[in-house]
Amino acid sequence: SLHSLHSLHDFFTNQATMASKIATLFALFKTAEGVTDATQVMKAAKDNKVVKAAMTSSDSVKVFTHRRLFGKVGRSLFIGFEPLGDDAKGVGYILYPGALCEAEAYAPIARDMADKGYHVAILTPPMSVAITDLLFNLTAEVLDYWKKNVVSKWVVGGHSLGGVVASMRQSVA
Repeated sequence: SLHSLHSLHDFFTNQATMASKIATLFALFKTAEGVTDATQVMKAAKDNKVVKAAMTSSDSVKVFTHRRLFGKVGRSLFIGFEPLGDDAKGVGYILYPGALCEAEAYAPIARDMADKGYHVAILTPPMSVAITDLLFNLTAEVLDYWKKNVVSKWVVGGHSLGGVVASMRQSVA
């Protein structure tokens, strides 16, 4: 079942909140790319070298885009970060992006979590607006993809409007 946490400190070994992770992400972008506005970060994620590195699979983490038909064709439903090997904890996190923010902008956060053994799905809602998940139920797609034998406990969260939708989804199972 999905579990809502008041704080994500249980998830992050450094006990940082999602807000501070996003602030850290912005600082990384600012340092790496000379970005001066948070809006630039969220809109230009695909071209950012920090994001590109986070979106690349390795021996310890599989990164993939799950699509509508057979997981391979059609519109993207979510970006998955799957820990490989014995480090997987059987706990997953579903992240709802902020409105009009590219899902890829959250890849460094998701990658950090996957490196620590957590399965992570960044939803890719239609029109980049998380509230559309109430119609399309991308959360169910994530739960179906990683069945109970892989992930037995889920946490939902999000940034800005994505956080609002995540709070509406806390009891979905």
